[in-house]
Amino acid sequence: MKARKVLSFIIAVIAVCISSCAYANISPDVAAEDPRIKPFISATKENGAELLPGRYVQLYEIQLKDSEEKINAPSHIIIEIGQLDSESGYYPSSINVYGKDIINCWMLFDASEDVPVLRTYTLNAEGKYEVSAEAFAVVMADDDRYGWFCGNLEDGHVSYLLPVNEYRFPKGWYEGAWSTEDGKYSIAFSNGELYLQDKPAGKFAVTDNRIMTTESEIIYAMYEPQKDILVVSFTTNTGYPEEALIFKRELININGTWAAIVNGQQWVIQYDNGQYNGWINGMPAESGVYEINGDVIAGRNSNGVNFEANIKLDPTGNYLLFNFPDGSAIQYERMQ
Repeated sequence: MKARKVLSFIIAVIAVCISSCAYANISPDVAAEDPRIKPFISATKENGAELLPGRYVQLYEIQLKDSEEKINAPSHIIIEIGQLDSESGYYPSSINVYGKDIINCWMLFDASEDVPVLRTYTLNAEGKYEVSAEAFAVVMADDDRYGWFCGNLEDGHVSYLLPVNEYRFPKGWYEGAWSTEDGKYSIAFSNGELYLQDKPAGKFAVTDNRIMTTESEIIYAMYEPQKDILVVSFTTNTGYPEEALIFKRELININGTWAAIVNGQQWVIQYDNGQYNGWINGMPAESGVYEINGDVIAGRNSNGVNFEANIKLDPTGNYLLFNFPDGSAIQYERMQ
């Protein structure tokens, strides 16, 4: 019975995240006419069965920290749907609730209804398979990106399911520094180290969307490429994600004076809001202008020579790394 309740909550809300804003419930009686669903019904009936197999991260409504608003944020639930069993017409599936046992089940995709329906079957106390969850299900596809948007057939509650792939869960998505729009909260990932509010939170390891640290911090995260934001869910003392934050990538501010030792010489460079001056062993060596876009610095020196490099500022703000197109690199330490 416990497994059935968990499944009713998990499977009946499969869907795709198309924005950071939460959807209201959808009445099951009028789902076919809902403008969020209607445009996708025909394509789902035609191609949904082929797109269904995969490994997914579930999103559901989570409270924004310090706010009454809720957003669709990544959860602690991974759903894996196998290839269709041609003899039975069912999909072998599993639900991994981190920290709990994996629940094995079968899914049936029924495209004969006005809106396609996804039914989940699990073993009951008598050892027989029975329907444990039902949801209307439509797939939203854009080129090679897709996801499922569904609603519980009993109460119309909706949620989202996103494929675990390089689009929203790329291997290097977490690298860099991020902060909330009001600057109140920050998170940074640097060479395997996690920082929260600029304080070290330990080394971290990533599995799917789950980030676990050596300091026992567990967070769940998703990257939105089109908006260049991170949606992060934080666990509380329950062990489940109950608070969420939206982070924007921090602009790299390198204003100040930096020094490095290059081939036995001291290089000092001073950046000041788009202009720079450099010295070698205390003697003026170069000046020019620059601008920063993302993690790329580009500019022109006083001799008219253009330059470009990838830059990275460590979370402490004390070290600045330049990676040039020719493969060379220089690391500066902040002087002031």
